[in-house]
Amino acid sequence: MSKRSHAMESVSRFVIAALGATALIGAVGWAFMAFDNGGCSGGIECRTQSERTQVQY
Repeated sequence: MSKRSHAMESVSRFVIAALGATALIGAVGWAFMAFDNGGCSGGIECRTQSERTQVQY
């Protein structure tokens, strides 16, 4: 069996760290986009408390 070189191990750790950072930045960006309008989920219109208690058929 051959040992991994120090450079190869450093490169693989860098790639894993870069992928993790990209995923974290993507998750934070998604959260800001999904809840950007006053805490309402993206694509769903916000309603006031009185509008939520009204029943519409």
